Amino acid sequence: MGKTTAIVAAVGTWRQTQGIYRIDPDVLEELWHTPVSGDLPTDVLERLPEWCVYVETPGRAVEGEQIAGFYAHLESDSNDGRQELRLLVDYESGDLVAVPLHLGGDLRKALDSMLAEGDRNARRAGVISGILNVVTRREKMLAIEPLVSLILYLCSEAAEITDRKDPKRSPSGFRSSVRTPNAPTVWETAVRLGEALRTARSAAAPGEGSHAAPRPHIRRAHWHHFWTGPKSGDRKLVLRWLHPILVAGDDIAATVRSVD
Repeated sequence: MGKTTAIVAAVGTWRQTQGIYRIDPDVLEELWHTPVSGDLPTDVLERLPEWCVYVETPGRAVEGEQIAGFYAHLESDSNDGRQELRLLVDYESGDLVAVPLHLGGDLRKALDSMLAEGDRNARRAGVISGILNVVTRREKMLAIEPLVSLILYLCSEAAEITDRKDPKRSPSGFRSSVRTPNAPTVWETAVRLGEALRTARSAAAPGEGSHAAPRPHIRRAHWHHFWTGPKSGDRKLVLRWLHPILVAGDDIAATVRSVD
């Protein structure tokens, strides 16, 4: 897919619902530094709140370049029909860069597949010189890993997504949309979770005096995945984000944000 086509596909789909997702800054920070491991499960990513979302990323950079945010949507590869998660990174400079990820394998395999296909397409077009070493390019593209982590959170059934103007309203999605909205909607995301994290950090802060018991502290967030179902039947990959948990705290309960 050429750059122009990728931009038209992402922005054109986004305009049907025009959802902008503004994640609580503390939750954004934790998600940004949560490595993505294991498979990129298609069934989980199909739970995007809208067919195409725009996620704000204030103060964040990819490969040293500031980005304002990114678009994300699912699409099928025109050559083999394989489902892809397509990201369109919105740089502060005004440039838009498309990154398609083949689903069904882990993040590194998805990037390898994307790079190999790009090389094949370049060779078919007669473009041989100037192609970077695949390993170097893979490492550069791994810089988009935090974006995938943010998308996985939005796909969570427990994700906190509310309309700034109407807290009881939730995204209706492109599937049930009957008309194109006149203006974008800003969806405040993970607000309560962010407040809980700040409370936990405050409780974990060093206090005065000595304690026989360990001081409260924050356990770093991580992704956890496992398979469920009978070994001889249909099995399902369950992916969970274990957000930062207060350890040795008395008043704050640990909570698991499930992505399935």
